[in-house]
Amino acid sequence: MQPVAIIPFDVQVTPDTLSAVTSAIQIQLSRDFVPWGRPAVCGWFSSLEQMPRGCWPVLLKRDAKGVAGFHAPGSESDQRPPFAIVQYSDDSAWTVAASHEILEMLVDPRGDFFVKGPNPADPSEAVEFLVEVCDPCQGEAFCYQVDHNLWPCVSDFCLPGYYRIGASGAPYTIRRSVQTPFSTAFGGLITYRDSAHDWWQLSGGRIARANRDSILGNQSATAWNFRGRVDRCDKLYQGPPPVKSTSRYSAIRKLAGRSQKNIARALHAELERLEEAQKLSQHNRAKSSSKGS
Repeated sequence: MQPVAIIPFDVQVTPDTLSAVTSAIQIQLSRDFVPWGRPAVCGWFSSLEQMPRGCWPVLLKRDAKGVAGFHAPGSESDQRPPFAIVQYSDDSAWTVAASHEILEMLVDPRGDFFVKGPNPADPSEAVEFLVEVCDPCQGEAFCYQVDHNLWPCVSDFCLPGYYRIGASGAPYTIRRSVQTPFSTAFGGLITYRDSAHDWWQLSGGRIARANRDSILGNQSATAWNFRGRVDRCDKLYQGPPPVKSTSRYSAIRKLAGRSQKNIARALHAELERLEEAQKLSQHNRAKSSSKGS
């Protein structure tokens, strides 16, 4: 069972709030997420240094580069596990984003999971869809509470049948927000690449070409978490450095015997890279603004 943990990084969140959110996500994982066969336990810690080895952190930050959240693969070389960053807000939006990133990270921690399906532009042609289980139904209207009390909201997500994995047939999301495989609900999107390795996105019934460099950068197609690439389109922070392709869980097994302090250090270093990119982005914007005036 894979442990995941929500950790406030540069924000203050009360223990009661963290307990309520992680309890709601745990119910979602134990009750609703079972069809994916990714058992997990969700908790929280006050800092990275308190996080046990083998745990995948979800870090709450004041600034997640203009997106609700993103996740990135781990690295064996610097002992960094897969992790996610979620932008914290005073409203309930961050709880949905945390659920979103946890579910997607569990299904595809490396961000290189594709399935074949019909091209939305030409169903006679097969394309490769990126498996990001919350993106097609990520519209705000489809989040839900795990019971009928005042629990924090969690994200809707696609079931395996949406990607025609295993048993097919409806429902295709836990909230029944999508009516057919490889389609999107209002506010959702799905990313795919065609036989020519051109990238496209389907959203709201419209198909738009996606710039390859904005999604993949200049690195190998197996080196990055593609959701992070899509979310950070045209941003200066390019995600963690590329890592050698390995089996999905080999890095996690190797982490078990390594220093907890080193793991925290590696994650802190990656967050410092994000902060440097943010500062550079702000400097460039200010410079551009001064030139315009």
